[in-house]
Amino acid sequence: MTGSAAELLDGTTGWLAEHLEWFSPQRWARFLPCRPFPPGPALELLGLCRCLRRRPAVAGTAALGETALDLGAQLVDADAFRDGLYRCDHLFSYHLYLLALVHSGGRGRPDLLAAAGRLLDATAGVRAGALRSTQELVELRYVLDVAELAATLPAMDVLVARSALTTGLPPAPLTDNEVYALTHLVFYATDFAGRRAVAVAPDTTGLVRALIGVYAAVGDLDLTGELLLCADALGLDLDGVIPERVIAQGWRTLLAGQRPDGSVPSPLFDPVVDARLTGEQRVAYRFGTSYHTTIVAAMAATAWEGRRARPV
Repeated sequence: MTGSAAELLDGTTGWLAEHLEWFSPQRWARFLPCRPFPPGPALELLGLCRCLRRRPAVAGTAALGETALDLGAQLVDADAFRDGLYRCDHLFSYHLYLLALVHSGGRGRPDLLAAAGRLLDATAGVRAGALRSTQELVELRYVLDVAELAATLPAMDVLVARSALTTGLPPAPLTDNEVYALTHLVFYATDFAGRRAVAVAPDTTGLVRALIGVYAAVGDLDLTGELLLCADALGLDLDGVIPERVIAQGWRTLLAGQRPDGSVPSPLFDPVVDARLTGEQRVAYRFGTSYHTTIVAAMAATAWEGRRARPV
């Protein structure tokens, strides 16, 4: 097998840095479909930068982190962001998460965080845990932990113990959306492989192994990347230099799917559509159908390199 997680990481972060302007909501809106939370792509990029800060500083990734934080700071300082935060609606956790990532990354916004804390205290939404699913509570607990805000929610370990990670998953085949729900549970429970989760059901780790094989076989690079990050977060294949066969196959698939420019296409990318486009429209299409999978691949590579510091 050629390539390594380190090379994958260099390529993906380089591509993301070259396309940073496309993470601006204004740039996105010129060519791509509207999103319920316009700064969403920038939020995902800042989540990657949080992961990157755990590994030894490298010039390229450090530069990406600084420019991404500059963009994040511009977004949270905008009137539109404050208006959205103060509405305290169904997008509140996204606003708070973006603010927390900017603040914890070194662009402190203590006054705005304090205002968010007061909003939490003044609303019953956080306290009404019975009205939220365990999945939603785990996500909200994670965001609050990143923001370092107190709230009347159980600790993460308590919530994870109530979730499907511990109680077990139904035997029926999972849809793609259900697999995404599973991967995000693992992400929030482990701070994107930054810490180990509480003990999970054996069926959960077995399912993650099996799903890596399934999605690698069909060439879905997005879920393959997310599941490889889950495998690292859950401590699969820790007792050996050579990874388990199915995990190795997942990595081979992800490495083989990376384009020469460093990006990793999602299942939404259609080469037929791509071939019909030119200029900025083509750049926009490739960005819109690649940025998330490229971020996921970079996260998986960051976790792998951080734990093992060796090629795949």
